[in-house]
Formats: sequence, C-alpha cells, structure tokens
Amino acid sequence: MPDTLSNYLDLAYLRWYAKQPDAPMWVTVDEVEIAMQNYAQSLREEHDAKTIESHRAELFALMESKHLLDLYDVDKLFVELADAIL
Repeated sequence: MPDTLSNYLDLAYLRWYAKQPDAPMWVTVDEVEIAMQNYAQSLREEHDAKTIESHRAELFALMESKHLLDLYDVDKLFVELADAIL
C-alpha cells in the first residue's frame, strides 16, 4: 500500500504498464487497483488535521509537476485524490 500521494500515482503508472502486452506479470492489474482503492479509502478515513494538510500540500505540488501530464488519466487521478482529502 502506498504511503504518499506520489506513490499512489506510481501505482497508476504501474497499472497502465501492467496492461501493456509485453509487460512482465509480476503484478496483476487487479492487485494494483485494490492497492489504489485501499489507499484512497485510507485517505478518506484520515482525521488528523496535520496529516490532511500535508496531503493537501503534496497534492498541490504534484498538480504542478509537468512530467505527470504524460500520465494518460492524470486528471481523473487528481480528482480521486482531491475528493479523498479536500
């Protein structure tokens, strides 16, 4: 399970990569999606104000990262994360 929003986006990339026809099958798409869902749920259940503020700051910094624009569904991912922590 990821421990940062950045790790969550790494999982999104891994999910995309695992769907490629020549990708090694050391992880399944389902396993990655379950980890992503579990992390998003843990964000929704967080109540510590300091932790939530830290997540928000990380999200805003990630939204400014131009290299993430190459991720095919980055807008959807940002909305999922924002929904969980804002």
